[in-house]
Amino acid sequence: MAEKIDAEALQFGQMLQRYRESAKVTQQETADATGLTKNYISSIERGVHKCNAQTFIAYAKKYGEGRGGTSWPESFAAGEAACRKGSH
Repeated sequence: MAEKIDAEALQFGQMLQRYRESAKVTQQETADATGLTKNYISSIERGVHKCNAQTFIAYAKKYGEGRGGTSWPESFAAGEAACRKGSH
């Protein structure tokens, strides 16, 4: 059965993936840092699951400004709102 992809969740997941990759961090390292599984991180990045605010904050702390030469996107509020829509 094909995975159901939410366009907004996919766009947000791809943004999280870009920041994770720019910091040269694996999905497993992200899973360890957030307390989630690697498969769940993958599903967020693919738009299968929407992240919740707690997950978003964990990403923000891991990849926030000054971490790995990256800076958190200016659309922080929009991203947080997208995560709050998620129920996972």
